[in-house]
Amino acid sequence: TVVVKIGDNEITLTNTTDANGDLTVTVPKDQLVVGPVEITAIIEDSELYNDKEETATTEIVEDKVNTTIDYVASSPIYADEGIAIDAILHEADNDDAVIADATISIKVTLPDGTVVEGTNVTDSEGRITFNVDTTGQEGTATVELTYAGDDNYSNATATDTVEIKPAKQAVIIALTPDESYPIDEDMELSGEVFVDDDDSTPVAGQTVNVVVKF
Repeated sequence: TVVVKIGDNEITLTNTTDANGDLTVTVPKDQLVVGPVEITAIIEDSELYNDKEETATTEIVEDKVNTTIDYVASSPIYADEGIAIDAILHEADNDDAVIADATISIKVTLPDGTVVEGTNVTDSEGRITFNVDTTGQEGTATVELTYAGDDNYSNATATDTVEIKPAKQAVIIALTPDESYPIDEDMELSGEVFVDDDDSTPVAGQTVNVVVKF
């Protein structure tokens, strides 16, 4: 005999052990109540066995609502732009049922192995934002977002990658036209393109469009 106490209710169930001594009883779900449960198994005194009573406890809990983190990385980016994370936490079955005041853990692994971690709390629209500096980085970064869940909501994760390209460089175009050109000859223009740095590094292989207005 198994006596199950759920709140103020008490349910008595009886079944027979199998050849391995295993016992199974089932409490119908329509009799369950959220809260603590006390379970008592009782064997009455018989010709073969002494009486015995054993008690255990468990808990009936409400099902948690499944959640989803919507996050799609902006990729590729340039190293001087940084990774801008923009994500929304909501119920899995309802995009409009956003979850506010929830803490999201953020982990970004940069191409050189540097790990940037932080947390952010969702606003009234279920949104978080977070920025990561990528100066000097080149390659693939991994972004991992984690919501641990709470008493009402299940946990959720989102992962994406960001391709980081070298930062664009400022260039200088130096045109060096002649002071004048004769009307009866082709007008040949020349100039130079180089990086705006201390070394004036030449820019090779770059297409340059030249517009001449008369």
